[in-house]
Amino acid sequence: MKTIYYIIYKIINNLLVDIQFTNTLPLIFSKNDININSKELIFDISHSTTHLGDRLFLINLLRVLLENNFKLQIIDNSDFSIFNLYQMIYGESIPQHICNGDSLVIILKSSFLSKRRLYKTILVIDFTNIDCIGKISIVIANSFLSFFKLNVNYRSHTSKFSFVNNSNSIYGDNLIIFNNYLHSGKFRKYFLNTNILNMKCEQLKSSGYKIIHVGSSEDKSHDHNLYPFVDLDLRGKIAIEELIKLIGSKSVVGVVTYDNFIMHVSLASNKITWVLFRGRFTRTQQYHHINNVNNTFDSSNRNLIYLRLLKNFPPEVN
Repeated sequence: MKTIYYIIYKIINNLLVDIQFTNTLPLIFSKNDININSKELIFDISHSTTHLGDRLFLINLLRVLLENNFKLQIIDNSDFSIFNLYQMIYGESIPQHICNGDSLVIILKSSFLSKRRLYKTILVIDFTNIDCIGKISIVIANSFLSFFKLNVNYRSHTSKFSFVNNSNSIYGDNLIIFNNYLHSGKFRKYFLNTNILNMKCEQLKSSGYKIIHVGSSEDKSHDHNLYPFVDLDLRGKIAIEELIKLIGSKSVVGVVTYDNFIMHVSLASNKITWVLFRGRFTRTQQYHHINNVNNTFDSSNRNLIYLRLLKNFPPEVN
């Protein structure tokens, strides 16, 4: 039933945004009454539909805005917030500023239905916007710079944006991280042969790698399957920050997972990442995710390896 409510919510929410907002620049929707001279911005990413991956996509944007002297107030009440991610990547805190009630508020498209009555002036970010050409963390930064008419061409903070950890893991060497859980759009997995993930792990284990299964305690309690190829079960035993550090360690060779937050962490850690792509409802969205979203943090453009793609993708994404 939760899945049905979620789909209905998304349909209504998307219709409202399409009716009330104009697609100003790639990934940005706005109205005409926005003061582009203001350098005080509120980011409200507190809605339950804002996932960890969404927070990662915003990190580069926040960095670019701070470097261009914007004052930011960020509302994020999650257990593992964008503040935690920013600290792990850049080794410093996000400077917090208390904005006035008339400041421009930035929200993600998925939260508009819930947030629309709270603020006077809203700018909407839509990471599913197919006008985007290029990795979304870079495109969104350039779109904001263009929106505020700043003559800066932002390329990437790739050299800084990393979870690479030069220490060894306490769990040994030649490690493969295995994650087969979804917390966003998880209904799509029912259309997939999820055993493909298991088969890849079995293949890697036969090559001498040690398989570590990760997930939450809730994931484990709802999963009654057996995984004989798993050497160490850490589900529910390590926190998100510890998992990120583990993936980034020298001991981890790669990650086997879905297109999810762990995929992005793995790619941002410069690890080989075998991914079972969940697909999307439309072909244009499938192309968008393959070409602009899933590869966002693959700075080498060769660490992302799909275990299965839907038929008839153009050659550049195979």
